[in-house]
Amino acid sequence: MNKHTRMLVIVLFVILILLAAAITVFYVDVNKDSSSSDSEISAAENAGNSGETQVFQDESGLYGLMDSGGNIILDAEWTELTETGNSCYTARLRTRSQLMTGVIDSEGNVIAPFVYSSIEKLTDRLYAGLLEEDGKYFFYDADFTLLLPEAWDDYAVVDEMLHLKKDDDTYIYGLGAELRLAEINMPRRIRPVSFTLQVRDAQLLGQLERSEWSTLADMLLTYLDAYRRNKLEKLEEITHPERLIQVTNESETDFTWRGSAIDSISVFMDKEDSGTLLHCQMELEAETADHAVKSTELLLTFSPDSDGVWMLYDAAFTDAELS
Repeated sequence: MNKHTRMLVIVLFVILILLAAAITVFYVDVNKDSSSSDSEISAAENAGNSGETQVFQDESGLYGLMDSGGNIILDAEWTELTETGNSCYTARLRTRSQLMTGVIDSEGNVIAPFVYSSIEKLTDRLYAGLLEEDGKYFFYDADFTLLLPEAWDDYAVVDEMLHLKKDDDTYIYGLGAELRLAEINMPRRIRPVSFTLQVRDAQLLGQLERSEWSTLADMLLTYLDAYRRNKLEKLEEITHPERLIQVTNESETDFTWRGSAIDSISVFMDKEDSGTLLHCQMELEAETADHAVKSTELLLTFSPDSDGVWMLYDAAFTDAELS
């Protein structure tokens, strides 16, 4: 083999080696891309099929949410995170020097604001949030929809009934599919006048708002106190202006009521051409001119004014012997 032939063979051998190396590199890159693509598809499938979320704790001790595939949904930023059902979580968040409690969903949306010192599960459908600021309570259903649009002083669950306190009043709600007012007890007292207005008529309870019932009890006390002290000018505060003279005349009696306790007041409604009337009927023990003590019935009637505010419409003592 001459010199030129050997040179040609060497060149061809080098070309074959370079070609083999290029082919090897090409297949390695193809396999790598294929493996990477398979891995990305697998991760996407895991994320798409992750299903339920779960609480996790990171190295700092804070809590967040991840799916069953280990993908983080919500970063860890809560000091406590507890599932309550319906994709809701009670969460504790440190704000400055305070730990505040609220409720979030699985996407991190705030369902109940972070203004509570605690949120307690009372039943499967009822939660109580204790306000950090003033120690009052708000109440939520299982989806953390606010049930009653006002703060309450205290509560108790007794025999499947929710007892709510507002000042001296107690409002009792049935814990059925819906929260329904079943009874109210409203004690009122200006020494020596005292009574407790109790309403248990479910149909009647649905006619007035809670604040309207409280106003009614206040007006009863105002009337009884004005009548006992013979300060009938006070009736102007609670009486329809066009009915004031008649109500005052009906309240001017010859016997003296000492303000003894009234434990039973009957409340009922009817409708007339003039509108809806609310009646409160009670029994008073009164002293006649000869110091005899006898009973008489007092019927107070209320109706809403043009603004929908309940005002005294009529007063009548039904025992003619004492009038």
